[in-house]
Amino acid sequence: MRVLTVCSVLCFVCRAYAGTIVVGPQWNPYKFSVGVFTDATHNDGVAPTPVAVPVSAVSVTFAATGDVTCSAGDPAGPVGPDGGPGCGSFTTDVTSGGGGIAGIKAPAGMFLAGVFLNSDPSAPAPPDLDYSAPGAMTAPTFSPLLNQLFFIGDGSTGSSQQVFFVPATATRLILGYADAFDGTTAFHGSPGFYFDNASTTGGMTVDYTFAVAGVPEPGTAAGFVVAIAVLYGMRRRRR
Repeated sequence: MRVLTVCSVLCFVCRAYAGTIVVGPQWNPYKFSVGVFTDATHNDGVAPTPVAVPVSAVSVTFAATGDVTCSAGDPAGPVGPDGGPGCGSFTTDVTSGGGGIAGIKAPAGMFLAGVFLNSDPSAPAPPDLDYSAPGAMTAPTFSPLLNQLFFIGDGSTGSSQQVFFVPATATRLILGYADAFDGTTAFHGSPGFYFDNASTTGGMTVDYTFAVAGVPEPGTAAGFVVAIAVLYGMRRRRR
């Protein structure tokens, strides 16, 4: 027991970097996809304000509140961060549009989404994530690839915060929504049609916290040296 107690002084520090951002209803993450959309309809909306990913970030958690709607006049009304039905559609099937950011599938529309970037991506995009399976949106952990749009919602399983692992080379986190219209169904087709999105709360207020891998603090390192000396002394006395 004494050995375990002495050795417990060796630990590694995981620092947290937290912030808050308001994600406007017309924030279009596909604005960062290079050389794809040239017409006004599919290059509309607002370019999101990037969130800087700290160096050595391991994971991030979210807590989101607020609402958004695909149209100010939509009878379905606004939805929360987890999304819902809107503009006559109950599902999302947005494609990459030929750009470098992946599409996404989900059994809801206008949910809060995110994508980790390094440089502005060009084609080919990584595979689309599909959240259609029951429970897929409330899984405890997610590991999206770089340039792969992923579901965030309110950031909760319903009982605890979800953990999103950060790709090793990510430098920016982009938040927004997966909006589209293929001429028949809302939230289906190439990204676009952000121009009529609205909110009664100004958008989604998102608290985020990055966990960043650290190294032993100077005091911890010194404690480790002391622990080794104590262990050595214990061994000598037993002899």
